[in-house]
Amino acid sequence: MRGSERSGKGVLKEQYKSQMMIYNIRSFFQNLLVIALLTPHSAALHVGLKSLALLGHLRNISYKLKNMIPLIFTLAAMGLTAGAFYIFTFTPRGKKWIGQE
Repeated sequence: MRGSERSGKGVLKEQYKSQMMIYNIRSFFQNLLVIALLTPHSAALHVGLKSLALLGHLRNISYKLKNMIPLIFTLAAMGLTAGAFYIFTFTPRGKKWIGQE
């Protein structure tokens, strides 16, 4: 009986470890995506945002970000990286993906 108890505890311990690993990875990407959206980190991005604002493209930016928040958390839950998030979100509508006919 002791052998079966040990193997049962070992299985539970392994399941717990894998669940914690998935949770840690998911929470890392969730935080990474939110930070990547809200904080400009480079001078080129700063200059780009400034020039877009001067051209009038950033008038409704808070409205656009508010609509993207469910998408951000959905992608974070799926475990996609920030690069994939950028491709899915900022691809112009009507444009075809590379390799599509």
